[in-house]
Amino acid sequence: QEDIYRRYRNTLRYLLGALEEYQAPDHFNINTLPVLEKWILHRLKELDQKVRTSIRAFDFLSMYSEIHHFCSVDLSAFYFDIRKDSLYCDNPEGALRQGILWTFDQIFETLIRWLAPAISFTAEEAWKVRHPESEGSIHEELLQDLPENWINPALAQDMVHWREARRVFTGALEIARNEKMIGSSLAAHLDIYASEAKLAIAKARREAVKNELAEKREVRKSAKRAPKKKD
Repeated sequence: QEDIYRRYRNTLRYLLGALEEYQAPDHFNINTLPVLEKWILHRLKELDQKVRTSIRAFDFLSMYSEIHHFCSVDLSAFYFDIRKDSLYCDNPEGALRQGILWTFDQIFETLIRWLAPAISFTAEEAWKVRHPESEGSIHEELLQDLPENWINPALAQDMVHWREARRVFTGALEIARNEKMIGSSLAAHLDIYASEAKLAIAKARREAVKNELAEKREVRKSAKRAPKKKD
């Protein structure tokens, strides 16, 4: 039980640290988000559906087991681990960093409501840190209504292949570290071998990402070329 509580607490603490001084905009276009953020929003919405089903059935054991898995596997071991470099190094005002922080805010606002009944005092403290101006309590808040368009089964299926590949990569890096071949993952150069089917999936996803980035660049260029309105 103590390990489970520690995982919940550390997840909230990580989110709060990243979100310090961040104020989410009233409107945000999720179509501008990178693939990784779209996937974690899909997982958040998917889990929200399971949480609501579990609450109606009074199946709280399954509910908190799913939330713990989400915090441990999807967030800590995968999403947070990938995005930590962007949080440390990217331009604070850049589109990528702002997209990550907006996504972090959505995760926090959803997760804190799920966890409030189980870790009431910790949830209240975390809520006050994030909303110091609030005179109310987290225990007076309703669950978030997450948009249906966050659900993306095709992306989720793609991510299964990427996560399988990442497990192989990180395993190879760990062996190399233990054998003193490298000191850091950043010092490694990977040669990747895969089946034709998996290479086809990877190439298709790469092309989709390239096209998405090209479209975003064109939108930005058009916005810059657009004449400014005179007062």
